[in-house]
Amino acid sequence: MDPQALTTLFGIPGFYEQQLALNLPPKLPPDQPTSPLSFHPSTPVSKYYDPPYNLSLNTTAQHIIWYPPEAFVEYPETSVGGTLHVFQGITPATILPHLNIVYSLGSPKGQSTSAEPRKCKGILVDAQGNDMLCVRKLRTCQGSKVCPHADLDMLVAPHTKASCSDISDRFRTAFLNEKGLATSCHELYDKTIAFFSSLTQGCLHRHSIETEFTPEEREAKTLAQARVLEIRRGQKIDEGLCEGRLKLMEDAFGGYYIQCEHYPPESVRDHRISGSLQESDTNHLIAPFDNDQEALDAIEEKARSCGYGGLTACPYTTNSTSKRVICPYTHVNPPTLHRIPCAAKFIMYIPLDLNICPNVAILCQHEHPHPIPTPSKTPPAVACAILDTLLSMGSDVATLTPRRFMQHPVTRAMLRK
Repeated sequence: MDPQALTTLFGIPGFYEQQLALNLPPKLPPDQPTSPLSFHPSTPVSKYYDPPYNLSLNTTAQHIIWYPPEAFVEYPETSVGGTLHVFQGITPATILPHLNIVYSLGSPKGQSTSAEPRKCKGILVDAQGNDMLCVRKLRTCQGSKVCPHADLDMLVAPHTKASCSDISDRFRTAFLNEKGLATSCHELYDKTIAFFSSLTQGCLHRHSIETEFTPEEREAKTLAQARVLEIRRGQKIDEGLCEGRLKLMEDAFGGYYIQCEHYPPESVRDHRISGSLQESDTNHLIAPFDNDQEALDAIEEKARSCGYGGLTACPYTTNSTSKRVICPYTHVNPPTLHRIPCAAKFIMYIPLDLNICPNVAILCQHEHPHPIPTPSKTPPAVACAILDTLLSMGSDVATLTPRRFMQHPVTRAMLRK
């Protein structure tokens, strides 16, 4: 924005230059109210209020941030006293800014009706400075999902602001830590766990011989099936498969192999048999088949001392909207993800007539006591830009591949804008 225009706006000569010299964001003087219709900064501008600014009878904000038109905010800053984000240049055809927020928003929630409109005092006004009638929407942050084996003391550290660079740094740190632990022992451990996980699926041959189970085995099998049904989110489990037990066998040369108890050597050999155990830790496989808990504990403790395995702190977190039930990382018993609740509020003020007042305000209250969520969906603004790009390619869409799309002149022109 032109410094002369800012000087006229603030009413204080040299105010903007003083803020720049101190490397501070320009703050609006408390005695100089600003009309949202005439204030169009080229970059976000903040103003702090002490005492808090009264938006309504029971709602206040200590911090107000003005955004230029077409601003894109995924992680709006929040505070205990309330941070108000004012987005300008919003038209009836524009995507509302709250749809770009990464935080999962849900209950408790509410919305005023057009018959009972609200006002955002002094912020959402018309050209004459009169307060506009608005629809007020309330949404609550739904928190995040984390692995129970995570370092919860570190993950529940509250945050009030975040950015995509914070997410990138977290993934980069996790990748470097994983890369630093890429030893032969770690690789052998992962292959053994992966192979044993495949064995938990059973024989997978069509049902041909009835298997007799003890009451304890039948109860454990019922619980296991309920667990699988929960993981598959209600999708039916394949029926008509062999229920035979898998046994660890030793051949004449001292080697080991795994086969179904119904595997018949002299007849049709369709039941499961696995002899490729060379890439797995045999001692690690023998322990669960022998129910040797002490051996398993020793193996897991050795892996933990080397920085990997199911007993180490798990870094996995995901958005609350994720449908995943269990942690995808390697664990002795895959745990159910733990949800960390959040009480942060998002209050949206949307004028009934955006043609008269093309501004939208979002008030963020309270801290987020959970990890910074990762983006789980494409922001509507980005999705619209991609769709517009595809429509402008014409007949080239029929032969597009991901590489051709990225190298297409239309895509490059869109990215340069």
